[in-house]
Amino acid sequence: MKRIWMIMVIILASLQFSIAQYEDVPLPKSLKAITPREEKSDRKIKFLAGGNFGLQFGNYTAVEISPQFGIYPVDWLLVGVGGTYMFSWDSYYKIPCHTFGFNAYLQGYIWKRLILHAGYEYLNYPIFYVDKTMTRHDLHSVVVGAGYRQYVTDRVSVYGLLLFNVYQSSDYYTRDFVPIIRFGVNFDI
Repeated sequence: MKRIWMIMVIILASLQFSIAQYEDVPLPKSLKAITPREEKSDRKIKFLAGGNFGLQFGNYTAVEISPQFGIYPVDWLLVGVGGTYMFSWDSYYKIPCHTFGFNAYLQGYIWKRLILHAGYEYLNYPIFYVDKTMTRHDLHSVVVGAGYRQYVTDRVSVYGLLLFNVYQSSDYYTRDFVPIIRFGVNFDI
């Protein structure tokens, strides 16, 4: 009698286990893999909006806003433009300073996360002299570098870039070969 019960239990357990293998059990949303929206979209051309924001406090205080907009002509290439506005205050001069600019750039994506970046940047910035007079100057520069992008949701990603100036037109605002580090957020539209 014990053998019959044991056989029945084994048969029922194996039958239930085999049925459970074929059921499609949905995962909770928090455990599902995040798929970037560009892989799901049927559109041929995709757009991006985003940018970065910067703050610095102390003897030299600065606030920077840099919106960016771009278009993906193909999945691995982003062509973008952006603007820059920076307000700064130097405690020595006690004069507000406004810097304006724009940029145009290309970003190539390798493996959907590694970024290769090349861009042109223009800045119009003030220079203060000892007698507290000011003149405005233009800076044209070309930057190249690499970065990393991580998707947070299927439409939102954060990025970091390490850029180097390979050309600049002014001696007043020199960056030499000092790296430029940028972080920001992008939204796929």
